[in-house]
Amino acid sequence: MRLGKLAQGAAMAVLLTASGAAAAETVRLTPQPSSKLWLTGDSTLHPYASTATAMDLVLEASSEKPNAQISKLILDRKVSKLELTIPVKGLKSGEKGLDKNMYAALKADKNPDILFRMSGYEASVSTASAQGGIAVRVKGTLTITGTSRDVELEALAKETPEGIHLAGGKALNMSDFGVKPPKLFFGALKVKDAVVIHYDLLLAAVGRGKTDNKGEKP
Repeated sequence: MRLGKLAQGAAMAVLLTASGAAAAETVRLTPQPSSKLWLTGDSTLHPYASTATAMDLVLEASSEKPNAQISKLILDRKVSKLELTIPVKGLKSGEKGLDKNMYAALKADKNPDILFRMSGYEASVSTASAQGGIAVRVKGTLTITGTSRDVELEALAKETPEGIHLAGGKALNMSDFGVKPPKLFFGALKVKDAVVIHYDLLLAAVGRGKTDNKGEKP
């Protein structure tokens, strides 16, 4: 009888310990108004730039400590989700003709969004920047005009009082995604295939909720 009670007590202690260890906090971050994302390219007449006037970006990380620094969570590989959506018709260059042709080339009516979804990442303390920070290499899938390609994005992450600052860029070719570079003025202006996507983002926590060890809210 005594052994039975001891066994029950031990089982209860194990369950309580496991329950406490499983509980974690989900930190959800979204872009602040100062965040910018834009692409640059060249043409036969002049360089151009097109800025994303709208974006939906969500980054989620799991934390076992309240108010943990986001940079620490990134280094500890606690980020479980990074998804970005850019409405194609939210890209604005300041030139209506270029925008119209860009939307057509990107098949905006059929594929209204550019999408990125993270599949994994690596992070280490940066030695390239005199101001420090974390060098991040994010692997994921980029989808443009319905065509998906595996890509790697690089960024320098820095903790600030306002949130985590991420800055970097990615060069790619439009043709890799089935995009035919647009032409203007009856072909007099031809946009070149290569573009660079730039990002200068400030992400801040917008809410916290308990999760279990599977990353699901109870």
